[in-house]
Amino acid sequence: MPMRLSGPFGLYCLYKKTKKRELRSLVKAAKELYNANDIELLLLTMDTTKEEVLEGQTIKIVNILEWLLLDSFNTF
Repeated sequence: MPMRLSGPFGLYCLYKKTKKRELRSLVKAAKELYNANDIELLLLTMDTTKEEVLEGQTIKIVNILEWLLLDSFNTF
């Protein structure tokens, strides 16, 4: 079970078991919904920023605070 962090959003740290489940589900959903291997996949976390490759899919794992800040700068 992931550790719950304090705060209003109820975000979780990405533990090994949780990470494996989330990445597999993300890749499976991308294949079923888009039937493509070249779609950009993104997983938001509370504590991690890196890239992973699973079943030929590149998945960006991004700290949500970084994602929010970068997204807000890209819109202006």
